[in-house]
Amino acid sequence: MTLHRRAWVALFSAIALLLTGLAAPALARAQTESPEPVDNRLSAAEEFFATEDVAAQAKQPKLHLKNPDPVTLGDKATLRVQLKPKKKKKVNFHQRISGSWEKINSKKTNKKGRAKVKFRPKAAGDLKVRAVAQKPKVKSQTKKLVVSPTPPPPPPPPPPPPPLDAKVTASWPSDAKLEVDKDYPVSVRVEPAGKVTVQLQSKVGAGAWTDLERSSTTTKANGRGTIFLNQPVVGEVKLRVVAQGVKDPSAVDTADFTDGGDTLYNVPATLPGKTGKLVKAQERDLTYPKVPIKNPLDPTQDLIVPKIGTPQAGPPECVTDPAIERKDCAIPGKQYRFMYTTERWVPDSSGGGKVQGPPEAATALLMVPENVQPNAEVVAWGHPTLGQANQCSISRGVDMIPDANPVTGGPAPGGQDTNLIDMIFFLDEMLAKGYIVVMPDYLGIAVNGPTSQQKTYVVGPQEARDMYFAVEALQTPAKPDLNWPGLPEAGDNFVAMGHSQGGHAALWTGILSDKLGPRTGLNLKGVVAAAPATDLNMLVQEEALSQVNWILGPEVIQTFAGYMPEFALKNNVLTQAGMDNLARFTQMCTTQALVASAEFFPDGLDAPGIPFMQDPADPKYAQEFLRWSKIFSAQIPVIEQGKPNSFPKDMPLQLISGTADNIVLSQANAAFQESFCTGGANMSTYWTPVMTGVANPPTATAPTSTQAADHINVLAFPFGNNVGSSSNKVSQISSGSVLEFTADRFAGKAQTQNCADRAKEHSFKVGVKNIDTWYIFPQLEGTSIKPQNAKFYETNGTPDLVAPFKVGDKTNPGPALGVVDVKAIPPKNTSGCGLPYIYKNLAYKANPDCTEWGLYPYDKLIYPDASVSDKTWGTYPFTPALIKAKAIKNRSKLHINVNPDLADRDYKVKVHKKKNGKWKKVKTTRTEGAKDTKVLNRGKGKYRVVMPVQKNNPKMVSKSVKLKR
Repeated sequence: MTLHRRAWVALFSAIALLLTGLAAPALARAQTESPEPVDNRLSAAEEFFATEDVAAQAKQPKLHLKNPDPVTLGDKATLRVQLKPKKKKKVNFHQRISGSWEKINSKKTNKKGRAKVKFRPKAAGDLKVRAVAQKPKVKSQTKKLVVSPTPPPPPPPPPPPPPLDAKVTASWPSDAKLEVDKDYPVSVRVEPAGKVTVQLQSKVGAGAWTDLERSSTTTKANGRGTIFLNQPVVGEVKLRVVAQGVKDPSAVDTADFTDGGDTLYNVPATLPGKTGKLVKAQERDLTYPKVPIKNPLDPTQDLIVPKIGTPQAGPPECVTDPAIERKDCAIPGKQYRFMYTTERWVPDSSGGGKVQGPPEAATALLMVPENVQPNAEVVAWGHPTLGQANQCSISRGVDMIPDANPVTGGPAPGGQDTNLIDMIFFLDEMLAKGYIVVMPDYLGIAVNGPTSQQKTYVVGPQEARDMYFAVEALQTPAKPDLNWPGLPEAGDNFVAMGHSQGGHAALWTGILSDKLGPRTGLNLKGVVAAAPATDLNMLVQEEALSQVNWILGPEVIQTFAGYMPEFALKNNVLTQAGMDNLARFTQMCTTQALVASAEFFPDGLDAPGIPFMQDPADPKYAQEFLRWSKIFSAQIPVIEQGKPNSFPKDMPLQLISGTADNIVLSQANAAFQESFCTGGANMSTYWTPVMTGVANPPTATAPTSTQAADHINVLAFPFGNNVGSSSNKVSQISSGSVLEFTADRFAGKAQTQNCADRAKEHSFKVGVKNIDTWYIFPQLEGTSIKPQNAKFYETNGTPDLVAPFKVGDKTNPGPALGVVDVKAIPPKNTSGCGLPYIYKNLAYKANPDCTEWGLYPYDKLIYPDASVSDKTWGTYPFTPALIKAKAIKNRSKLHINVNPDLADRDYKVKVHKKKNGKWKKVKTTRTEGAKDTKVLNRGKGKYRVVMPVQKNNPKMVSKSVKLKR
């Protein structure tokens, strides 16, 4: 029989005791008590039990009391114990008082055997302390705690000096009207010179003089100093400066303070200490911007776009009718802009982040309908990328932006009007339904002061907080002193939606709903993401060398470099032109950046030029882009439960995307759709289809991207239709789909998901008279056909999508959605997809060369292994290659695995072995199969696997592995 390891240890301990003579007295006693000879040999059983006894003694618990630190009488002393072996056990702490042990307190040791107790000694001197563990009882050593007597109280301060015969003067702001909540420097002088504490005070009416917040300082030795005047009260206010120990204050100044204009954006000296609190508000009367459209059939006539679809959607008639003045195109109800408190979430280079600092001020635009009811539903709108300067903001950007029109080079609408144009096809209808609509500026935009120095572009956890806390602020009761009349009662239910950057914000509002919902008491009922920025890594990879990156790139770099300047400097991925112009472009609105970027791309968006960033495929910058990708990956919404960036599966989600999006990329959102559908998302998807099919060159086999909804007009593209599903064949413009989704969520209806239909083909090869879509025609050039006489330009519509109606004598045919040179089309118009319908034998017929499509977009496949026929779209989100090595088969074989898995595209890898303290290559091989794995037989030693730069991935090295074959 083989003894257990512990028994062997105990046996050896017993032998050691015998050898050292510690057992001799016991043996001697046994010999004197019995004269008979004693057989000192032990039986097997006796030996076993003797061993167990010794083992038990060896494992007897011990309690060690650490020497306590000296304390002063009146302060708390700390006693710490350590129990060995480490166990959880009750311990009593004692102190020696008047010759006996008195219990201090009881504590239970933790799993490491440690415990501590704090107490206040009752007398000065040397106090004996100990600890006693229970069951079995074990006492610690007695320790001495030195308790020093309480020090005598400090002498009372001397009485204040009598008032000095000194003079205080102040230099007040010279403005006729001052703004509330704005810092104004006030120069103060005390004569004779000296260091004196000075305080700014204010007085309203017959009230008392009160100290202003954050308005005191100490003058320098020369008697001079600067304090800041920040006054929260509107109207006439008296001001003065008092100085410590100086009898007379400064001369009194009277100032008139206003809260008009942009004073809303001045941050008060003191903010509420909690998030989601309304700070102040201003009522504003907003009107819709004018967006006149010419009739493409007769450019001398104006086109008045009708409201179409079920539910109907579209802009107000006054928007496109030049006969109606803008002042008569008022947005229904009342509008406000307000300041509220949010919190700052700070990202880090590991892809994580956390909330830092106290609440900060952010602003938002608010629309309250005329028919608002108590407990009204709320729509939180995330605006698209507009730029992060004040003139770009949706609540403050009311003026035209100079040099921002990409066509004329002249002024373009400011941020407020640009955002309203984005919402113009559904905003009126939402207000008619009684929804309250709130639109945050996002933290760092519009507000004056330090807050504006740190932007938060595409920082998802920040966007979600801004959305939630802006909605929560609406529940603030009326506060007349803050210009806030209050609402009848804002409801707890809201829907989050947004376009582009706002789509990203809406998705993150869903991601953090489980965290922020209980905290705010709000119920997020659903999310609409229109052309959302989903895969940030893929956008960088595809747009790094394009003109688009001059528009979006500076905002991304400005944000993350602001949080991590050392990281950005160490991992610089900008070209020299990008570095030279970064500061200039961060001050521009998006439309200005588009115009300015033409100096680097003079031949247009699709032509080569001078890029803002380096090439991500260049191995020289692979490591830098990989480190950036770690940050961006954390901002990508996924559908993998348990991850901090995972969207909840049960949250209703509607994805809206244009098949011609070359900004956030149709392909990226197609992969997003595939990932979310596969992951079990509660989702419906809506793709605005190709309308004209015009292709350049005309011999192309697939339409170009200019004839479908692109990134900009995906919501304002009134002539699309939803391909729907087999059970829900809905003809609807995209904005109508938004209205329907929102109404259903507030009504508590279950969403009709259409993921099951995503692989089905949806053909538009039907006759003109039966087509289930509007306006499928281009403008014809180079032909004798007179468009106004061509029946090709008309459709009869469907019950769901009614035909254009007339307003007076004006007909509403569709606008020109594309241009094609008819002369360039091959003979008989039978080749290529220049026109979806061809004129043949005096009739219009479907062009057989036009591409069928489903919910998948078409055109360039930017994901690895993407296949239209197989309906595969590669990996989403982007995952940089990772190489893993581990020992298998009793550490006799080396298992290599490289991710992502790329079928039929094996990775080349090199196996290194450590010899004489250095790594040396011992084998080059390739991974195999769909999972990109490889198993090798190798000898005893330490190994690692290296993947050289390949397949747009940087060099990767696995962790080391030990084999013992």
